[in-house]
Amino acid sequence: MIMAFCGFGAVYAQEAAASGEAEPAKEKRGFAWPSFMTTENADLSTGFRRQRLVEVGLINTEIGLSNSWFGAGEFVSFVGDLGSDVSVSDFLGRGDFALEVGLLTTPLNVRFNLLGIVTLDLSVNGEVNASFKTSEQTLKSLQSLQDMGDAAAKATNLTEAQAALAGFDELKGEMYAAASAFSAVTIGAEKKFLGNKLWVRGAPSVYIPFLYMPSSETSMEAETNDRWKELHGSSSASAWVWKSGDVAPGLDLAIESRYEIWPVLDAGVSIQNIPIVPASMKNKQSADMEVNFKIPNPSSITDDNFEGMSDMELDLDYSFGSSSDDKKTVLRPTRFDFYALVKPFSSKFLIIRPDLGFSVNTLTAGSNATFNWGLLAEVNILVFTIDVGTKLFEDVWTQYLTATFNLGFTDIIIGAKLRGPTFGSSWTGKGFGAFFGTRFGL
Repeated sequence: MIMAFCGFGAVYAQEAAASGEAEPAKEKRGFAWPSFMTTENADLSTGFRRQRLVEVGLINTEIGLSNSWFGAGEFVSFVGDLGSDVSVSDFLGRGDFALEVGLLTTPLNVRFNLLGIVTLDLSVNGEVNASFKTSEQTLKSLQSLQDMGDAAAKATNLTEAQAALAGFDELKGEMYAAASAFSAVTIGAEKKFLGNKLWVRGAPSVYIPFLYMPSSETSMEAETNDRWKELHGSSSASAWVWKSGDVAPGLDLAIESRYEIWPVLDAGVSIQNIPIVPASMKNKQSADMEVNFKIPNPSSITDDNFEGMSDMELDLDYSFGSSSDDKKTVLRPTRFDFYALVKPFSSKFLIIRPDLGFSVNTLTAGSNATFNWGLLAEVNILVFTIDVGTKLFEDVWTQYLTATFNLGFTDIIIGAKLRGPTFGSSWTGKGFGAFFGTRFGL
């Protein structure tokens, strides 16, 4: 099987060279439709594609979801049980919890190949993302707090009350949430130099934010001083929401360059969303909550005065839906990527792409800076292109499969992904992604 595969690849390369196709293949090299594919997909793309004089992309949409706890069947069962008693203990032992959802759509993308000298493209797209994270330690603390309260309520003497509050000082936890929504118009230009060995692309984008909620934190911490055992909890979230007249669009830039070192190896680098002029928003909506729960020190309570145990103090201060006109600078995530294109047969028949990257993204829950890496293999046979790969991108693992069918003046692209916060969970149905797109042209 392997020998047959390699033999077919060698014959493919030889026939291309004999027919004069090998050299023009360089002319077909171009950026792999970045405007309607997510950064994740664009980074995995090999960069080889059919080059048309005029091309229009329509109905290009991708959705994605992943979580760290539930497979598809488990999630359906969990939703069915929501009407019954569900406690924190039901989730212990599952590890940290992470959830992320996203939608990207590009209703229109137009490309023009100007006499083979330069290629221009125009695209309009929209993107929505949300994420949430919490640690297992947080869940254990919540469960412990519930157990302590139940035990303290049943206490009949000082010794039992003291035992009920054992471990109070160890309670702690945190939760993170983030969300965003953007639309953008991108104009790109790409050109080859140095006998088609060097390929360069630049693409400025004007973007408008509709929702901007940077990573916010909810925390819980317990402490003991000379007089009190105290539990302090706080939650604060701020979101800037689109309102006519209160949003100023921003400008950023994507650049990419690739050089053919040898016929079997290209090296490339890309930077996406380099800030030029940041967007801004003024319509701030806030939700804040602070809880202080104080338990008198058991040493101040005696068996003769045990009623004092009920003199607990609970201070709750919250505000929801408060608004202000605080101006907020809004940047899209900046992403760096270094990659190679390995072509064992010196042709587009088989292309292998390893890449290593880095993201600065305040719009994901928890981590704002992450390392990314991926490995993709692409096979081009007749009118079919198959891409399969794995990638760690902004704390989400993705197993990736895409098929492109070239039907003359029409291309149809369909893709599927398995996703998860860990490599193992990405294979267990705890997340998915799907993509569909079309291209038309001459």
